Amino acid sequence: MFKINSDNSIEMTRSDTPTFTVNLTDYDGNEYVMDPLDELVFTVKKDYYNKKPLIQVKVQGSNVIHLKTEDTICLKYGTYKYDVQLNTKDGQIFTVIPYNNFTLNYEVTLYE
Repeated sequence: MFKINSDNSIEMTRSDTPTFTVNLTDYDGNEYVMDPLDELVFTVKKDYYNKKPLIQVKVQGSNVIHLKTEDTICLKYGTYKYDVQLNTKDGQIFTVIPYNNFTLNYEVTLYE
């Protein structure tokens, strides 16, 4: 199970392997097409104050994030915090999905 709620909070079953697209727009509301040298960074931390990410997925030239089983399998069930940042080829930084909840739900069929 993977769900992005209307407030951008994420719920997923631990160890699942979702792929999701981050919709990017410019200040005028037009679709932003990533340059091959732009980088999108998805980061999950225990909370805002932790410096070390628990999950960090970086993709270059794409707005598609893919989580792997190993990204979440060792994390405890519960709610963490995440955001998504766009780093443009010319050095600009934009937080395109601000600080929000990332919840890992229980699984019945465990990954082995």
